[in-house]
This record gives sequence, C-alpha cells and structure tokens, in this order.
Amino acid sequence: MPLGTNRWNRGQKQPRARNLRRLLILCEDTKSSRLYLQQFPFDPNQVQIECVGTGMNTDSLMEEAIRRIEAYYDPASHFGIVVGEIGWHVGVVGIVASRLVSKYGRPAVVVGFDENGMGRGSCRSIEGFDLLGGLDVCSEYLSRHGGHEMAAGLEIKHEAFEPFQKAFYTVCEKGLKGRDLRRTLELDSWVSMAEVLDPGFLDVTTRMGPYGESNVEPVWGLKSVQVIGSPRLLKESHVKMRVGVGGDVCDAIGFKMADRLSELPDGPVDLAFNLRANTYMNRTTLQLNLIDFRSGT
Repeated sequence: MPLGTNRWNRGQKQPRARNLRRLLILCEDTKSSRLYLQQFPFDPNQVQIECVGTGMNTDSLMEEAIRRIEAYYDPASHFGIVVGEIGWHVGVVGIVASRLVSKYGRPAVVVGFDENGMGRGSCRSIEGFDLLGGLDVCSEYLSRHGGHEMAAGLEIKHEAFEPFQKAFYTVCEKGLKGRDLRRTLELDSWVSMAEVLDPGFLDVTTRMGPYGESNVEPVWGLKSVQVIGSPRLLKESHVKMRVGVGGDVCDAIGFKMADRLSELPDGPVDLAFNLRANTYMNRTTLQLNLIDFRSGT
C-alpha cells in the first residue's frame, strides 16, 4: 500500500464550483493561468452557496459534531456517521454533513431537532454507496425521507434517532466493509519545482482567494522531490524540512504531522501542498504547507 493517508486523484470526477471565481481572476496571460483554465473548465451546475443568516455558526456546529464522533469513532469498524441534537439549525446541517463526508470518507447524516422532538436531517454519501437505498432499509424509523444516491433529506422523531443510528450503521457496514475508504485527495495539478519558485505562481494563487467553503484553496502536487538534510520537529507536533529538485529548493512544513515522520522515505517523495508566503523576522520566503506525502512515483 502506498504511503499517505489519502488516495491521490488528479482526475476531476466532480467539477468544482470555485472555477468560476478563478476564471474571473486568472485573466493575465501567464503560463499558470493558461494551465489552470485548460485543465479545469467551469461547470455552472456545481455552484454551491453556503447558508447565511441562520443564526447558527456552522464552524461551531461542525466542531461539536466532530467532538461527538471522535468519542467513539474507529475507522476500522465504523462505516457511517449519524449525529444530531436539539437546537441544531436545519439550515446548516447539510453543510456539516458534506464536511463530515470530506473528513471521514463515510456517508453522513446530520439531524437538527426542534423543541417538540421532531428532527430534520441532511444526508450525504460517497461514491459507490446508494444513500437513498440505505435510507429505504431504515424507513421504519423515519417519518419520511427522499433524495437520490448521493444526497437525501429526512424527518425523524427524537425517540427513533438511536435505533435509526444503529440500523444505518449496519447498512453502511454491509455496503462498505472491505473497501478502501481513505479520503480521495483531489490535486488541482502536478507542478514542477521551477513553477513553484516562479514569483508569478504565488501571485496567481493568492489572487484566487479569499478561500473558504465555496472557494477551496488549490492543492498542488510535486513529484519525486528530495528531502534535503534531516527534518526538524517544531513544538513536538509539526515537521519542518527543506525539499528540492536539482538546484531548486524550497521550505516545507507539515502541521501536526510529527506522528508521520517515520513514514518519510529515504528516497524521492511526492508532496501534496498549499503554497504560502511565510514571513519571519521581516523576511518573506515561499513555503509548502504539506497536506500529504508518499513515496516518489
């Protein structure tokens, strides 16, 4: 099995809404602009708008959902996610469900209950799992439900939530056990170290922002670079290193990757990263913020 916590995919199975913004921004006749626009044509059907004005902080709800999941979650034995609570606003549960699928690589159901115990939930799936079919199997616990293979909605009474949760976990296990459920890491493009070090490349990447839920930061890939010298641990949590190809060298940092230091191969390594400008003591340098790495291909 290759190194890395994710499966890497350069192909675009789902066109990204963020391409509209990038199409408007990348108007200069640069190599980076032409490269990006040629590789990622815009699909207007994929535009997503995050809910606003609901009175609910989406990030705080996401943090609370993760806290509850992490209390029991074992990736070897849990194949679906179901969380819910009284007071969770139904206007944001869909956003949270999508984020949980991205984080855990499992079908997710997020339910918000009102003060009368009636819950409305949003459900999101992964490729290869028929979400609507799974809900059909659990329909005895649902007041109603509908949707399709990848996304659905439901209504459920609070007293039925726990038995539904157990039933949905069972359905997910039957459909997904034995499959590689690591997240698929979508690369925007493979680039060369020379392109990374070109000042225009960082400028274009910066102008694509600001980044957020509806405009995800681009993930670039470097193939077969060498780790120069010995990586350093920072604050016992982060890994700092120098990487390069030939005479082209750049700093790289892996936040909270200290536990993966032993996985770094002795030879070439592939890197997935966000490109940043790092300013320290009035000196600004390029830095690769690592997302994942694996043995060089």
